[in-house]
Amino acid sequence: MHGKVSLYAQLLAELAEEKGKRQFEAMGARFVEFLKKKGDGKLRGAILFEFSRRWRAQNSSHAQLIGGEEMPEKMMRALEQRLSELGYDSTVSRNPALGEGVALFLGTHTLLDATVRGKLQRIQNQLHNA
Repeated sequence: MHGKVSLYAQLLAELAEEKGKRQFEAMGARFVEFLKKKGDGKLRGAILFEFSRRWRAQNSSHAQLIGGEEMPEKMMRALEQRLSELGYDSTVSRNPALGEGVALFLGTHTLLDATVRGKLQRIQNQLHNA
């Protein structure tokens, strides 16, 4: 059932991205009718909740910057200032477990992972998939 909820929520998110507000509202009404015809009307609440979660994550203006133990404070502040100039509300933190480097998240999406830990994880994934 979770797969259906996720699939329907993704469909709604893609439609919302493509269409304007009026078109999306009309499509939303047709979507509810579609769910009823498919026998999935009872999933409507879960689908809308998942859609809302995805939409906020996709359109978030929050940035999270996480520096490793060796990242200079001056560089962290400069990155935070640049994010602010670009219109992001940001938080800055440190995590020694990352090793050296920095990770940047916009909403729930990883925009940049330039940490030692991230690099090691990518190498491990490549070896595992080879």
